[in-house]
Amino acid sequence: MINQPKNQKQEIRTAIPGPRSRELREREDKHLAPGLQGFALMAGIVVDRARGSTVTDVDGNTFIDIIGGIGVCGLGHSHPSWVKALQEQVGQASVGSFTSRARVEFMERAAEHRPAPGVHRVQLYSSGAEAVESALRLAKCYTGKYEFVSFWGGFHGKTMGTLSLMGSTFKEKLGPMVSGCHMAPYASCYRCPLKMKYPSCSMACLDFAREQLKTTTAGSIAAFILEPMQGTAGNIIPPKEFLPGVRDLAKEFGALLICDEMITGFGRTGKFWGCQHTLVEPDMVTMGKQFGGGFPVSAIMSRDEIVNVKPWSNHSGSSSSYGGNAMAS
Repeated sequence: MINQPKNQKQEIRTAIPGPRSRELREREDKHLAPGLQGFALMAGIVVDRARGSTVTDVDGNTFIDIIGGIGVCGLGHSHPSWVKALQEQVGQASVGSFTSRARVEFMERAAEHRPAPGVHRVQLYSSGAEAVESALRLAKCYTGKYEFVSFWGGFHGKTMGTLSLMGSTFKEKLGPMVSGCHMAPYASCYRCPLKMKYPSCSMACLDFAREQLKTTTAGSIAAFILEPMQGTAGNIIPPKEFLPGVRDLAKEFGALLICDEMITGFGRTGKFWGCQHTLVEPDMVTMGKQFGGGFPVSAIMSRDEIVNVKPWSNHSGSSSSYGGNAMAS
Protein backbone atom coordinates (compact mmCIF):
# COMPACT_ATOMS: atom_id res chain seq x y z
CA MET A 1 0.00 0.00 0.00
CA ILE A 2 1.27 3.47 -0.87
CA ASN A 3 1.43 5.71 2.19
CA GLN A 4 1.41 9.44 2.66
CA PRO A 5 4.67 11.34 3.33
CA LYS A 6 5.90 11.39 6.92
CA ASN A 7 7.45 14.05 9.15
CA GLN A 8 5.93 16.91 7.18
CA LYS A 9 6.78 20.37 8.45
CA GLN A 10 5.56 23.93 8.20
CA GLU A 11 7.66 26.35 6.15
CA ILE A 12 6.89 30.07 5.95
CA ARG A 13 8.65 32.10 3.26
CA THR A 14 6.61 35.30 3.02
CA ALA A 15 4.17 37.39 4.98
CA ILE A 16 0.75 35.77 5.23
CA PRO A 17 -0.96 36.21 2.86
CA GLY A 18 1.88 36.55 0.38
CA PRO A 19 1.89 38.84 -2.68
CA ARG A 20 0.72 36.19 -5.14
CA SER A 21 -2.12 35.14 -2.86
CA ARG A 22 -3.22 38.75 -2.42
CA GLU A 23 -3.17 39.37 -6.17
CA LEU A 24 -5.27 36.29 -6.94
CA ARG A 25 -7.70 37.00 -4.11
CA GLU A 26 -8.23 40.52 -5.42
CA ARG A 27 -9.06 39.14 -8.86
CA GLU A 28 -11.45 36.58 -7.41
CA ASP A 29 -13.17 39.08 -5.12
CA LYS A 30 -14.32 41.06 -8.16
CA HIS A 31 -16.66 38.21 -9.09
CA LEU A 32 -17.03 35.93 -6.05
CA ALA A 33 -20.25 36.17 -4.08
CA PRO A 34 -19.71 36.48 -0.31
CA GLY A 35 -20.51 33.78 2.21
CA LEU A 36 -17.58 31.37 2.06
CA GLN A 37 -16.06 29.72 5.14
CA GLY A 38 -14.69 32.31 7.53
CA PHE A 39 -11.42 30.52 8.23
CA ALA A 40 -10.52 30.48 4.51
CA LEU A 41 -11.31 34.16 4.10
CA MET A 42 -9.36 35.13 7.21
CA ALA A 43 -6.31 33.13 6.15
CA GLY A 44 -6.24 34.90 2.81
CA ILE A 45 -4.05 32.27 1.16
CA VAL A 46 -4.48 30.79 -2.31
CA VAL A 47 -3.76 27.07 -2.34
CA ASP A 48 -1.36 25.75 -4.95
CA ARG A 49 -1.08 22.11 -3.85
CA ALA A 50 -1.78 19.85 -0.91
CA ARG A 51 -0.33 16.50 0.08
CA GLY A 52 -0.68 14.44 3.22
CA SER A 53 -1.07 16.78 6.18
CA THR A 54 0.17 19.95 4.50
CA VAL A 55 -1.17 22.69 2.25
CA THR A 56 1.18 24.88 0.18
CA ASP A 57 0.09 28.26 -1.16
CA VAL A 58 1.10 30.02 -4.39
CA ASP A 59 3.80 31.93 -2.50
CA GLY A 60 5.54 28.72 -1.44
CA ASN A 61 4.38 28.79 2.19
CA THR A 62 3.59 25.35 3.58
CA PHE A 63 1.11 24.92 6.44
CA ILE A 64 0.17 21.98 8.63
CA ASP A 65 -3.52 21.41 7.89
CA ILE A 66 -5.45 20.66 11.06
CA ILE A 67 -8.81 21.26 9.36
CA GLY A 68 -8.66 18.50 6.77
CA GLY A 69 -11.00 20.30 4.41
CA ILE A 70 -13.69 20.43 7.12
CA GLY A 71 -13.16 16.79 7.91
CA VAL A 72 -13.25 15.46 4.35
CA CYS A 73 -9.62 14.39 3.96
CA GLY A 74 -9.38 11.43 6.31
CA LEU A 75 -6.56 9.92 4.25
CA GLY A 76 -4.77 13.24 3.98
CA HIS A 77 -4.62 15.36 0.88
CA SER A 78 -4.01 13.72 -2.50
CA HIS A 79 -3.37 10.20 -1.26
CA PRO A 80 -1.52 8.45 -4.12
CA SER A 81 -3.91 5.49 -4.22
CA TRP A 82 -6.91 7.82 -4.28
CA VAL A 83 -5.39 9.98 -7.04
CA LYS A 84 -4.50 6.92 -9.12
CA ALA A 85 -8.02 5.48 -8.89
CA LEU A 86 -9.60 8.83 -9.78
CA GLN A 87 -7.31 9.36 -12.76
CA GLU A 88 -8.03 5.90 -14.10
CA GLN A 89 -11.79 6.31 -13.73
CA VAL A 90 -12.04 9.75 -15.33
CA GLY A 91 -10.18 8.36 -18.33
CA GLN A 92 -12.60 5.45 -18.53
CA ALA A 93 -16.08 6.83 -17.78
CA SER A 94 -17.65 9.48 -15.58
CA VAL A 95 -21.34 8.82 -16.27
CA GLY A 96 -23.40 8.40 -13.13
CA SER A 97 -26.83 7.15 -14.15
CA PHE A 98 -25.82 3.64 -15.19
CA THR A 99 -24.35 0.84 -13.12
CA SER A 100 -20.56 0.69 -13.24
CA ARG A 101 -18.09 -1.81 -11.83
CA ALA A 102 -16.74 0.94 -9.58
CA ARG A 103 -20.20 1.64 -8.16
CA VAL A 104 -20.91 -2.05 -7.51
CA GLU A 105 -17.66 -2.46 -5.60
CA PHE A 106 -18.27 0.82 -3.78
CA MET A 107 -21.69 -0.37 -2.59
CA GLU A 108 -20.25 -3.69 -1.46
CA ARG A 109 -17.53 -2.01 0.57
CA ALA A 110 -20.04 0.35 2.15
CA ALA A 111 -22.30 -2.56 3.12
CA GLU A 112 -19.38 -4.33 4.79
CA HIS A 113 -19.34 -1.51 7.33
CA ARG A 114 -23.08 -1.35 7.98
CA PRO A 115 -23.89 0.34 11.31
CA ALA A 116 -26.54 -2.22 12.24
CA PRO A 117 -27.81 -5.59 10.97
CA GLY A 118 -29.90 -5.12 7.86
CA VAL A 119 -28.83 -1.51 7.33
CA HIS A 120 -27.11 -2.03 4.00
CA ARG A 121 -29.18 -0.32 1.31
CA VAL A 122 -27.29 2.69 -0.06
CA GLN A 123 -28.40 5.67 -2.14
CA LEU A 124 -25.71 8.11 -3.26
CA TYR A 125 -25.74 11.91 -3.44
CA SER A 126 -23.35 14.83 -3.82
CA SER A 127 -23.51 16.77 -0.56
CA GLY A 128 -24.32 16.15 3.06
CA ALA A 129 -27.40 18.35 3.04
CA GLU A 130 -28.73 16.53 -0.01
CA ALA A 131 -28.39 13.20 1.79
CA VAL A 132 -30.15 14.53 4.89
CA GLU A 133 -32.98 15.92 2.77
CA SER A 134 -33.42 12.50 1.18
CA ALA A 135 -33.42 10.84 4.60
CA LEU A 136 -36.22 13.16 5.71
CA ARG A 137 -38.28 12.35 2.62
CA LEU A 138 -37.71 8.64 3.14
CA ALA A 139 -38.77 8.84 6.79
CA LYS A 140 -41.99 10.59 5.78
CA CYS A 141 -42.73 8.02 3.10
CA TYR A 142 -42.10 5.05 5.38
CA THR A 143 -43.93 6.23 8.48
CA GLY A 144 -46.71 8.23 6.87
CA LYS A 145 -45.92 10.95 9.41
CA TYR A 146 -44.61 14.46 8.86
CA GLU A 147 -42.86 15.82 11.97
CA PHE A 148 -39.17 15.69 12.88
CA VAL A 149 -37.21 16.05 16.09
CA SER A 150 -33.68 17.41 16.02
CA PHE A 151 -31.45 18.72 18.80
CA TRP A 152 -30.06 22.02 20.02
CA GLY A 153 -26.60 22.67 18.61
CA GLY A 154 -26.98 20.20 15.77
CA PHE A 155 -25.82 20.93 12.24
CA HIS A 156 -27.31 19.15 9.23
CA GLY A 157 -26.79 21.50 6.26
CA LYS A 158 -27.95 24.77 4.74
CA THR A 159 -30.87 23.81 2.51
CA MET A 160 -34.32 24.91 3.65
CA GLY A 161 -35.22 21.50 5.02
CA THR A 162 -31.98 21.02 6.92
CA LEU A 163 -31.95 24.58 8.23
CA SER A 164 -35.40 23.90 9.69
CA LEU A 165 -33.78 21.27 11.90
CA MET A 166 -31.36 23.76 13.40
CA GLY A 167 -31.39 26.63 15.86
CA SER A 168 -28.80 28.56 13.91
CA THR A 169 -27.99 32.08 12.79
CA PHE A 170 -27.79 30.61 9.27
CA LYS A 171 -31.59 30.74 9.08
CA GLU A 172 -32.06 34.34 10.22
CA LYS A 173 -34.47 36.24 7.93
CA LEU A 174 -35.24 33.07 5.96
CA GLY A 175 -38.52 32.16 7.61
CA PRO A 176 -41.00 30.74 7.66
CA MET A 177 -39.08 27.50 7.85
CA VAL A 178 -40.41 24.04 7.03
CA SER A 179 -43.27 23.25 9.40
CA GLY A 180 -43.34 20.24 11.69
CA CYS A 181 -39.74 20.53 12.93
CA HIS A 182 -39.16 20.44 16.68
CA MET A 183 -35.95 20.79 18.67
CA ALA A 184 -35.01 19.18 21.98
CA PRO A 185 -31.97 19.81 24.21
CA TYR A 186 -28.79 17.88 23.42
CA ALA A 187 -26.82 16.45 26.33
CA SER A 188 -24.19 19.17 26.31
CA CYS A 189 -23.03 18.66 29.86
CA TYR A 190 -20.17 21.18 29.95
CA ARG A 191 -22.72 23.97 29.63
CA CYS A 192 -25.93 22.13 30.40
CA PRO A 193 -28.90 23.99 28.90
CA LEU A 194 -30.96 22.91 31.91
CA LYS A 195 -28.31 24.18 34.38
CA MET A 196 -27.82 20.74 35.91
CA LYS A 197 -24.82 18.49 36.56
CA TYR A 198 -24.12 15.02 35.21
CA PRO A 199 -24.58 12.34 36.52
CA SER A 200 -26.79 13.66 39.32
CA CYS A 201 -29.14 15.07 36.66
CA SER A 202 -30.26 11.52 35.79
CA MET A 203 -30.37 12.64 32.13
CA ALA A 204 -33.06 15.22 32.79
CA CYS A 205 -32.69 16.43 29.19
CA LEU A 206 -34.33 13.22 27.98
CA ASP A 207 -37.23 13.61 30.39
CA PHE A 208 -37.59 17.23 29.32
CA ALA A 209 -37.64 16.20 25.65
CA ARG A 210 -40.32 13.59 26.29
CA GLU A 211 -42.67 16.04 28.00
CA GLN A 212 -41.90 18.81 25.51
CA LEU A 213 -42.73 16.60 22.53
CA LYS A 214 -45.92 15.34 24.11
CA THR A 215 -47.00 18.97 24.40
CA THR A 216 -45.70 20.62 21.24
CA THR A 217 -46.04 18.00 18.49
CA ALA A 218 -49.14 16.82 16.68
CA GLY A 219 -48.25 13.22 17.54
CA SER A 220 -46.97 12.55 14.04
CA ILE A 221 -43.19 12.27 14.43
CA ALA A 222 -41.55 10.57 11.45
CA ALA A 223 -38.00 10.58 12.78
CA PHE A 224 -35.54 11.77 15.36
CA ILE A 225 -32.30 12.99 13.76
CA LEU A 226 -29.07 13.78 15.56
CA GLU A 227 -25.31 13.63 15.43
CA PRO A 228 -23.95 10.93 17.78
CA MET A 229 -21.38 13.55 18.76
CA GLN A 230 -21.90 17.15 17.70
CA GLY A 231 -19.21 18.71 15.53
CA THR A 232 -20.10 22.28 14.62
CA ALA A 233 -21.41 22.94 18.14
CA GLY A 234 -17.90 22.44 19.52
CA ASN A 235 -17.21 18.70 19.50
CA ILE A 236 -19.82 17.85 22.10
CA ILE A 237 -19.59 14.27 23.37
CA PRO A 238 -22.76 13.32 25.25
CA PRO A 239 -22.88 10.86 28.15
CA LYS A 240 -23.16 7.20 27.19
CA GLU A 241 -26.82 7.14 28.25
CA PHE A 242 -27.92 9.86 25.83
CA LEU A 243 -28.04 8.14 22.45
CA PRO A 244 -29.73 4.99 23.83
CA GLY A 245 -32.20 7.32 25.52
CA VAL A 246 -32.99 9.02 22.21
CA ARG A 247 -33.39 5.58 20.64
CA ASP A 248 -35.97 4.78 23.33
CA LEU A 249 -37.77 8.06 22.71
CA ALA A 250 -37.97 7.29 19.00
CA LYS A 251 -39.51 3.90 19.75
CA GLU A 252 -41.92 5.46 22.24
CA PHE A 253 -43.15 7.94 19.61
CA GLY A 254 -43.21 5.36 16.82
CA ALA A 255 -40.50 7.20 14.91
CA LEU A 256 -37.32 6.27 13.06
CA LEU A 257 -33.86 7.13 14.37
CA ILE A 258 -31.54 8.82 11.89
CA CYS A 259 -27.90 9.20 12.88
CA ASP A 260 -26.18 11.95 10.93
CA GLU A 261 -22.64 10.57 10.71
CA MET A 262 -21.17 13.24 8.42
CA ILE A 263 -18.64 14.24 11.09
CA THR A 264 -18.49 11.09 13.21
CA GLY A 265 -18.35 8.39 10.55
CA PHE A 266 -15.41 6.49 9.09
CA GLY A 267 -13.33 6.04 12.19
CA ARG A 268 -12.99 9.64 13.29
CA THR A 269 -14.14 8.85 16.84
CA GLY A 270 -12.30 5.55 17.31
CA LYS A 271 -15.20 3.43 16.03
CA PHE A 272 -16.22 3.17 12.41
CA TRP A 273 -19.53 4.88 13.27
CA GLY A 274 -20.11 7.29 16.12
CA CYS A 275 -23.27 5.44 17.16
CA GLN A 276 -21.25 2.28 17.78
CA HIS A 277 -19.78 3.70 20.99
CA THR A 278 -23.14 3.09 22.67
CA LEU A 279 -24.22 0.07 20.60
CA VAL A 280 -27.21 1.99 19.29
CA GLU A 281 -28.58 0.61 16.02
CA PRO A 282 -30.10 3.41 13.91
CA ASP A 283 -32.77 2.90 11.28
CA MET A 284 -30.85 5.11 8.91
CA VAL A 285 -27.47 6.86 8.70
CA THR A 286 -26.40 9.77 6.56
CA MET A 287 -22.76 10.02 5.56
CA GLY A 288 -20.47 12.33 3.64
CA LYS A 289 -17.27 14.36 4.09
CA GLN A 290 -14.64 11.70 4.78
CA PHE A 291 -16.80 9.21 2.84
CA GLY A 292 -15.30 10.56 -0.40
CA GLY A 293 -11.83 11.43 0.88
CA GLY A 294 -12.14 14.87 -0.69
CA PHE A 295 -14.45 14.02 -3.59
CA PRO A 296 -18.03 15.37 -3.30
CA VAL A 297 -20.10 12.31 -2.47
CA SER A 298 -22.62 11.54 0.26
CA ALA A 299 -25.13 8.80 0.97
CA ILE A 300 -27.88 7.42 3.11
CA MET A 301 -27.95 3.81 4.30
CA SER A 302 -31.05 2.04 5.58
CA ARG A 303 -32.94 -1.26 5.63
CA ASP A 304 -34.81 -3.10 2.87
CA GLU A 305 -38.28 -2.54 4.25
CA ILE A 306 -37.64 1.18 4.65
CA VAL A 307 -36.08 2.00 1.27
CA ASN A 308 -38.65 0.00 -0.70
CA VAL A 309 -41.47 2.33 0.28
CA LYS A 310 -43.10 4.49 -2.39
CA PRO A 311 -42.94 7.14 -3.71
CA TRP A 312 -39.31 7.32 -2.53
CA SER A 313 -38.51 4.08 -4.37
CA ASN A 314 -40.27 5.04 -7.61
CA HIS A 315 -38.08 5.46 -10.68
CA SER A 316 -36.13 8.71 -10.14
CA GLY A 317 -37.91 9.12 -6.80
CA SER A 318 -34.70 9.23 -4.78
CA SER A 319 -32.00 9.72 -7.39
CA SER A 320 -29.57 12.59 -7.85
CA SER A 321 -27.86 13.95 -10.97
CA TYR A 322 -24.38 13.11 -9.69
CA GLY A 323 -25.27 10.41 -7.18
CA GLY A 324 -23.37 7.23 -7.89
CA ASN A 325 -21.03 8.89 -10.35
CA ALA A 326 -18.31 6.37 -11.16
CA MET A 327 -15.62 8.89 -10.24
CA ALA A 328 -17.05 9.17 -6.73
CA SER A 329 -17.11 5.39 -6.45
